[in-house]
Amino acid sequence: MLKISNLHARYGSSHILHGIDLTVGAGECVALLGRNGMGKTTLIRCLFGLLKPDDGTIQIHDQDMTAAPVHKIAQAGLALVPENREIFPNLTVAENLTMAARTGALPKPEGQQPWTLEKTLAVFPRLAERLSHMGNQLSGGEQQMLAIGRALMTNPDLLVLDEATEGLAPLIRKEIWAMISDIRATGIAVLIIDKELDRLLELSDRAVIIEKGRVVYSGDAHELSGKPDIHHRHLGV
Repeated sequence: MLKISNLHARYGSSHILHGIDLTVGAGECVALLGRNGMGKTTLIRCLFGLLKPDDGTIQIHDQDMTAAPVHKIAQAGLALVPENREIFPNLTVAENLTMAARTGALPKPEGQQPWTLEKTLAVFPRLAERLSHMGNQLSGGEQQMLAIGRALMTNPDLLVLDEATEGLAPLIRKEIWAMISDIRATGIAVLIIDKELDRLLELSDRAVIIEKGRVVYSGDAHELSGKPDIHHRHLGV
């Protein structure tokens, strides 16, 4: 459902992405890996129309969406959980969720239920207990749950998580990973960035490693778990 081909991007004179190729199939989970500063977030920015690529194409459901405006990307079925969450601090939990509600870009497969407020709160029961709380009254973990829940309320075909558990306490990280696993089971495709490599590879079908704006590994996520030389060469600090 997503195909990125030969993508190049710059910030001013700095050439950040050098011909990135990446695909995500329907219902697939792909881990996007790489050290800090290697181009992962720049790729996400290009994908969501926040940065115009210099070259290459981005196709969503076989439609060319290269440099399309943000609202067109959302209408095509993509939803982003950004690294800094960006929930609305002056809205309640209920308002943050319901303001994002939409039916989705494509009809859901037979038997797959749409993401309603009730379904989202069933996955995130802690949010159900805090519906009247303002966004800035939540803990970091609760804000991340709200950011994910808000993205799900758009009924996306592809959920993109940039640093899914960054800065969260270990118990909250464990809870978030369990919730992402439950979300995967509903059939949504996922593209995910995170530093917790073991959990990320356990959850994902495929892994793509970016180094200095180039893809240096693309393959089965579980096979990558057994290749410590690649971890050391491309992911170690």
